[in-house]
Formats: sequence, C-alpha cells, structure tokens
Amino acid sequence: MTGGQASITTPHDFLSTTTPEGNKEYPFDLAEIAVAAGANYVARWTTRHVHELTKSIKVALQKKGFSFVEVVSQCPTNFGRRNKMADPTQMLDWFKEASIRRDKAREAAVDHVDLNLAGQITVGEFVERNRESYEELTGVARHE
Repeated sequence: MTGGQASITTPHDFLSTTTPEGNKEYPFDLAEIAVAAGANYVARWTTRHVHELTKSIKVALQKKGFSFVEVVSQCPTNFGRRNKMADPTQMLDWFKEASIRRDKAREAAVDHVDLNLAGQITVGEFVERNRESYEELTGVARHE
C-alpha cells in the first residue's frame, strides 16, 4: 500500500520505485514481531490462501486480547510489473510457489535441513495462546 516504494516488508533484492537495483535491506517479519510483543493470536496468509485466511480472521476476532493477522496481497501495478509479475494471476502463482507453511519451515530448521527461506513467505498460525487481556488484567469493561 505504498504506491510502489520499498517498505519494511519489501522482500530482499526485489525491485520498487525507490529500490530500482533491488532492496538491499532484509524485511521485518511482522508476524514474529507480534509474537514477541505478546499477541494472543498471530497468523500470516497470502490472498492465495483464502480458506485459511478466512478462518484466521474469525479466530482473531473471537480471541480476547491482541490479535494480528498479516495478509500478503498482490500489487500487479507497481510491485508486480517491476518484478516480472504484472498479471495478477502471476502474483498468485508466485504466492503459491514462494509460500512455505510455518510447521514445515520449523521442521526443516529442527532437522537441520539446508532450506533457504530467503525470498519465501512463511504462512500459517504463529501463535495461539490465552494470556489475560488488558481488560481482564485491569478490570476495565469492554465496550461492545
């Protein structure tokens, strides 16, 4: 949603209006930041993962406390055109090819498999816990 400029989530070496030779920075992992910040529910899906995304949004809305669902969506006009994916279906195909389920990525790390996750999108549920919410901890009533 940047109008083509690189952001903190732009993949490494991908092109944008402000990084015409490729993004030299490594992207922030917003889902992992939300986990570290103590969110009760964290998930990341692409727009290719419609059913999983829908389920995660429902879980997040029903969870007490802070929830975070990251949705990786296509931008064929700026990002796609610059990175040879100008057709929206090309970006959806890239989402399919570049996505790796979090449980598979963790298994690979535990098994010490040489899995290069650079340029891949880790998708799935990152955490689901039931820490007390702010309202529960402070006695502040929730407005519904």
